[in-house]
Amino acid sequence: MKKTFLFFSLMFANELANPTRLFFSQGINTQSPSIQQCVAIFIELAKSSDYGFKQWSNDKEDEEYVKDHTSFLIDQWRNDKITAKLFFDWKDPQDGSGLMTWLEYNPTTGELKNVISKEKLEYNEDIEKKTTNLHY
Repeated sequence: MKKTFLFFSLMFANELANPTRLFFSQGINTQSPSIQQCVAIFIELAKSSDYGFKQWSNDKEDEEYVKDHTSFLIDQWRNDKITAKLFFDWKDPQDGSGLMTWLEYNPTTGELKNVISKEKLEYNEDIEKKTTNLHY
């Protein structure tokens, strides 16, 4: 029964999710132009990573569609750590949290990791270079 439910949930997940949206925890200055730039770069970095976006795809929707419909809740934004929840933002709030994973990025070391599986993720390092002159 659980496997059947999971199969149908994943099969219809992409059709029921909104395109990428951003949410912020309290205390993050979302009006700062440098924060806005950094958030855009962080999202680009996360989407370029080798996180298993493909596991959320199905016969109708590919990995790029999943990336385009993954939303981000920026939970922490500090000089040494950025933490974000990746999830499907369901069009119907009754469908649950849509949690995919949590990512943590250390701007100092350049390390991106999946908090849930504790694995280090690779990403397009050209994207990271965009952050050189930005201040968090």
